[in-house]
Amino acid sequence: MGGDAQIAEEVLAGRCRRVIFLEDPQVAREHEADIQLLERAARVEGVDCLCIQNAPTADRWACSLAALLGSPSKLGHVADPIDHERGVTGGLRLLADDLTGALDTAAELVGLTGPVHAFWHGALPPELPANAALDSGTRELDAATAVAATAVLATHLDGAGIAYKKVDSLLRGPTIAEVAACLRAGGWERGVFAPAFPFQGRVTRGGVQYATDAQGRWSATGGDIVGRLRNEGVEARPGRLDAPLPPGLSVFDAESDDDLRRIAACGRAPPGRVLWIGAGGLAQALAGDAPAEARAPLAVPILGLFGSDQAVTAGQLAACGSDWLRLPDGGEHSATLLNGRLESNGRALASIDLPPDLPREEAARRIETEFRSLAQRLPRPGTLLVAGGETLRGQCLSLGARSLEVQGRIMPGLPRSILRGGRWDGVTVISKSGAFGAPTLLRDLLRGAHTR
Repeated sequence: MGGDAQIAEEVLAGRCRRVIFLEDPQVAREHEADIQLLERAARVEGVDCLCIQNAPTADRWACSLAALLGSPSKLGHVADPIDHERGVTGGLRLLADDLTGALDTAAELVGLTGPVHAFWHGALPPELPANAALDSGTRELDAATAVAATAVLATHLDGAGIAYKKVDSLLRGPTIAEVAACLRAGGWERGVFAPAFPFQGRVTRGGVQYATDAQGRWSATGGDIVGRLRNEGVEARPGRLDAPLPPGLSVFDAESDDDLRRIAACGRAPPGRVLWIGAGGLAQALAGDAPAEARAPLAVPILGLFGSDQAVTAGQLAACGSDWLRLPDGGEHSATLLNGRLESNGRALASIDLPPDLPREEAARRIETEFRSLAQRLPRPGTLLVAGGETLRGQCLSLGARSLEVQGRIMPGLPRSILRGGRWDGVTVISKSGAFGAPTLLRDLLRGAHTR
């Protein structure tokens, strides 16, 4: 904002109520006049707090100003790592239970952090880049196995400017147990849990998550969040926006983006280490106005591979008409058919036609195997479009990719990334979770692509 004198004058003039020193004031004899102004400013009724960040001289300032304020609780040492102009000190570490979730939440933060490299479970490099999103692959696992995997990966969150545990906005899988594992692993002073994602029709009311369907009907999902966390041994309580964020984990209600922005501000206000827990909505609120859009037209040919069994994705594929191919397998005949459609139309969306009574785990294995075989027989596309985290991870592994570099998003819930390493190095990837999107989402994406 400016020098010491300018800050003091702003407070004295009544133009601001909170002062945050973003740099070391380097107190010296020549600053004494400015200090006197600041001491006068501290006496102004209605000033919320005076905060000093990363200042070796903070103790001297704290003692003198706390005495003037008459309330030590109004003065804090704040090391907020988030600067919406300069980025994030300490980088980003994000942990998600599936790959599409890691990508769509990281995409909301790209405008603040810069590109984020996403890595899948079992393929982490020896040293992570400054901004990294990690897929634990635990969505479909039992709670005990998921907790063990999460506890190991949660150690990578330590020391990050933004430490973020991404949770499914429908609270599917062992979400609550994983949150508890992260809190135990990190020794966090405070946690902010806000799973709402209003853009996707997911809100939190009275500590319970609600989702809306295509007809606008609301239904509860996941039960009492605070109660479930307490059963896991977590010191959890309902979050409040009319009081400072207390130690422990606060679970916030939210029904709008404005609610989430207020929650983000509340979480950033106190000193100490904070674990952020939420979906893309909370990440978007943390990023503020930092641009996340990556809406350049998609390069053709567009190859779509769809392994999700969600009814939402099935409806989206049906809306694409003849662009959707239901293949019997990933063999040579299927590859020839798919490649012919790519060459003639510049786009083709494929799924594997499986028996309806096939067990879920067996279906997942079949899809991964057939898509791996298919990708080996196809030339490099202009764009790869994928629904389902395990489908995307399987493709990355089969292609020998090292990571996905998140560039931003076309819209919330629809991230845009670049494959790094492997046979299709540099190919653009558009991904989504199986349960996300309007009925015409895929059709609209195809219409917005580059034409030949």
